[in-house]
Parts: sequence; C-alpha cells; structure tokens
Amino acid sequence: MILSLSALHPGFRWALVLTIATTLITLIFIWQLPLEIPLLFSRLEGKSQLVPSNWLLLPLVLNLACLLTNALIAAKLKNLPILTPLIAWLTALITLLLAIAIINSISLSL
Repeated sequence: MILSLSALHPGFRWALVLTIATTLITLIFIWQLPLEIPLLFSRLEGKSQLVPSNWLLLPLVLNLACLLTNALIAAKLKNLPILTPLIAWLTALITLLLAIAIINSISLSL
C-alpha cells in the first residue's frame, strides 16, 4: 500500500513540509558551520554538548523515518477516527520541536 500525498492527514502534510524546510535550511547552512556544534542540549553546557556538524542530518533522517512510520500506522488505523488525527498532529508537533532545536543549534554556531 503506497501513500499518496493527497490521502495524508493535514497534520502529516504539515510535518512533511516542516521536515523538507528544516532539511533545506540545514543543507544551506551546514557548509558555514564550525566543525563542532551544540546539539545535545540535555547535557551540561560546554564541550559535552558539542558534536560534529554533520550530525545535524541524523535527527532529520530519524524524523523522516518516524513520519513515514506514523503515516503508515495511521493509514492502517483508518477505522479508528480518533487515532489518525491524534497521531498526525503529534507527529507535526514533534517535527516542529525538532525544527526549533536544529535551527537553534545552527543559530548558536554561526
């Protein structure tokens, strides 16, 4: 079963647009970033937050995998009308928070 873009819930479409926009922003600025950037915000300030700048692509790939997985799960659960919008909008929220974290990492590094 292949998902078409028009069949996706609007929450998934927003998440996909945010993922594409964040990926474009990352690809534009990744060449201007220093070798190490702050990405691991859960650690103490300083060197423990720093990772190589190409690690910015890892959260984007994981987010895209999560988005596709959630879209497939929601497609299978069409007979449960409450779960599909819930999964879609939670995926969009997670994508928005990831976009904020990545843009924050880029802005702190420039």
